[in-house]
Amino acid sequence: RGGADDHRRSQVLARVEIELEGGRCATGWAAECPAPIWFDKERPETATLAALYAALRRTADAYLADRRPRTAFARFASAEPELHRLACADGAPHVVASFGQALIDHAVLDALCLSLGCAFFTAMKADLVGMTTAPCPDLRDFDLPGWLAGLRPKTSLEVRHTVGLSDPLTTVPSDVPRDGLPVTLAQAITAYGLRSFKVKIDARTDVTLARLHEITALVETTGSEWTLTLDGNEVFDTVDEVRELVAAIAADPALADTMRRILYLEQPIRRDRWRSQDVGCTGLPIIIDEGEGTLDDFPHALRSGYAGVSAKTCKGVYKAVFNAARSFGRVGTFVTAEDLNHPAGLSMNQDLCVAALLGLDRVERNGHHVVDGLADTSPSVQAEFVRRHPDLYASAGGSRPRLRIDDGRVRTASRDQPGFGAAAAPDLADLGPLEPAR
Repeated sequence: RGGADDHRRSQVLARVEIELEGGRCATGWAAECPAPIWFDKERPETATLAALYAALRRTADAYLADRRPRTAFARFASAEPELHRLACADGAPHVVASFGQALIDHAVLDALCLSLGCAFFTAMKADLVGMTTAPCPDLRDFDLPGWLAGLRPKTSLEVRHTVGLSDPLTTVPSDVPRDGLPVTLAQAITAYGLRSFKVKIDARTDVTLARLHEITALVETTGSEWTLTLDGNEVFDTVDEVRELVAAIAADPALADTMRRILYLEQPIRRDRWRSQDVGCTGLPIIIDEGEGTLDDFPHALRSGYAGVSAKTCKGVYKAVFNAARSFGRVGTFVTAEDLNHPAGLSMNQDLCVAALLGLDRVERNGHHVVDGLADTSPSVQAEFVRRHPDLYASAGGSRPRLRIDDGRVRTASRDQPGFGAAAAPDLADLGPLEPAR
């Protein structure tokens, strides 16, 4: 849906049909937002979209070309190195290849769970997908099946609200839609009971400090035990610049309490430079996000002083699971849920499934603001989401179903049903074909 000029609303959906031994068949779905500016900040957006679509087609071709029976995970593992090689040969970052494979892998997972009549949580805990540590030599001695079996999926997750550099804090702009959704940060705090926030920062220290002063003054009025994370969005070239910013925040008396509440700083250094710099002495835990493209990037980051890594369905559920395993029992190492773009519906459901499985609280969650809830789906699909996920979606005052956030949290218990977050198959009448970017 949508086009190259409206990435915030566009989604790519994949439909996969599988056949198990014995002849049982099932159809699975997956959805993701191909926001090009996140995947590649260097090339034109149309070129990035074309690379994302090429990665999807290559994955589909690779999976269809190999008709041998394989587990869901083995199909991923056998194709992953070559798909990354081909994407990089075209000049695309590794995360582009991850997007193409992740979307189709997730549709395969959905079909597998539906064919077995089990929920995503059950399939992963019982390792019905056939995961092994073979692609990750650093996990060679790790008891992956035992660890998976011991996971306890969360039934609710705290929402972390992203505040962009230009997002209004208290004054509603005159050109926003009057759809009843909160627009300013103050309105969002009131509407949802938010206590956790993610703040985009600027490379200019004075701009970042001024923004933190404004946001602190606002969130302090909530009277709750609030927390912040900072998102660097690759705005720095060197670790020295990062140290200078953190030192400036720490030295500002008006931000003393704010500094105490900052949990970590996300991807401050450009992805083409982070591997060559150690960030272990910056004053804040640092995580990688768009800089993580391959299965061995997180181990490299840990050796370079990084504390964590983001889990995103656009990077793939298997990568998220491996990284969570790497963090298990390792003090000061963690995985976070960072994904701004998921709209209400299938895409969000699948992302929440992964976060709940791995126990990733404080999930970044803003995509539901961009459109009016499930506005881009047919009435029948909307009704099915509300019927099967009443803890996650609700209608109020005649509005379309929207994400339900109560006291700053989303409830995820209804994820525990057959399939990978798919409450209802998308209505093909809502969709158009995937057109090549121009």
